[in-house]
Amino acid sequence: MGDGPPGSINLICRAAGVLRSRRLKRFTGTDPKVIERKVTDYYASQSGKAYYAHLAEQHLWEDMSRHKDFLICCQSSLDILDFGCGAGGLSVALAEHFPKKRIHAIDIGAHAAALIAQSQAKVDFQQGSVLDAPVADSSIDMLISRFVIEHTIHPGKLISEAYRILRPGGILYLLYPQLLLKVTLPTALREIFSWFLSPDKLTYLDPEIGEATSDADDQDAVWLTNPVKICRLLKRNGFKVIRNVPTQSMVIARKC
Repeated sequence: MGDGPPGSINLICRAAGVLRSRRLKRFTGTDPKVIERKVTDYYASQSGKAYYAHLAEQHLWEDMSRHKDFLICCQSSLDILDFGCGAGGLSVALAEHFPKKRIHAIDIGAHAAALIAQSQAKVDFQQGSVLDAPVADSSIDMLISRFVIEHTIHPGKLISEAYRILRPGGILYLLYPQLLLKVTLPTALREIFSWFLSPDKLTYLDPEIGEATSDADDQDAVWLTNPVKICRLLKRNGFKVIRNVPTQSMVIARKC
């Protein structure tokens, strides 16, 4: 039996790993603001400090540079914003690889940007929310949102802020987790049916967060991210989707 394409093998291995992981729970309450308070309080807590310390251990540049058109988009941009930078590893790497570009970063976490503070790389960091960012209108050429959109119950607001901040023709490079395989089968089917029956309705998740939480298990996700809903949100907010690669959990959109 011959070997299949490496990409297909990797995808099968990833899918098998996801199926073995813990199942995310669908939120069954009536007020999603309960989720929002839970997550916001966590990022400001001592447990959140451990979460950001875990992010600091990740080597993000190698991963991002393998994603479709990432380096091309960076090379064609002067002002690049890391939108929800976490510990700041990607921001620092961008500044080191592109020293002539202006690198900006933002994150709401009380313990965010530790790697930026420790580095000599030139990164303009501001603490703030991606839903109400302290960034001027039409001031950024490329906005990178790496696994941030799943943490907010207002993903449309994140996308509208990205649109406001980008210059005309600017690029939003967005990564998100594929969560359909991480929920129960009834929840996954409910979400798929919603693409046709209630396309504007999000499926909220009840995050399980604590000392052991990491971004690797997606237990802090607050809604069931998927390429269908994300592309709809992008188009509704004025973006043109120029590349959609679900196998890489990636969408590239341009501000029209």
